[in-house]
Amino acid sequence: MTVAFVSACSSAGSPAGTSSRPTFAGYPPSAVAPSPTQSSAPEQAALSAWSGLWAALARSAEIPDYDGRLLDDYATGDALTILRGTLQEWRREGIVTKGRPVQHPQAKSVSPAGNPTTVTLTDCGDSTTWLRYYAKTGDLVAGEKRARRKFTATVNRAGGGWRVSEYTIGPANSC
Repeated sequence: MTVAFVSACSSAGSPAGTSSRPTFAGYPPSAVAPSPTQSSAPEQAALSAWSGLWAALARSAEIPDYDGRLLDDYATGDALTILRGTLQEWRREGIVTKGRPVQHPQAKSVSPAGNPTTVTLTDCGDSTTWLRYYAKTGDLVAGEKRARRKFTATVNRAGGGWRVSEYTIGPANSC
């Protein structure tokens, strides 16, 4: 399986305001957001984890960091496995990315009501400015379907923070 914005579907936190990850030249401080903490409001923490995940993925594919260790603060379970697999596939194919995906996430539900540990969110992710290139030649990968796609994601409180555990991706132009 491959990651969102490419062509397929899938089914630890630092204190607020700090990050255990390095800063990245050329990216604004919010480009790789610190991992949300348990003390954050669940909806906001889930949205931060989702946005941080895509910023870390874009950065990982650009460096290249094909081990995907930048994703560790934002993903777990199936989501982390799929995204790391995508990075490894891109490495085998000699692909890097330029640009960044754009998200518009919204929290849809939290559960359980009294002490939320799960947030479901939706997003209309836009990959039209996040492009894949062959590292050796600099040529754009042909046949890319850059589009806006509907996402549904599950974000769980795990490992001292909030992490995306699974997501599904709609077809091109589904939102």
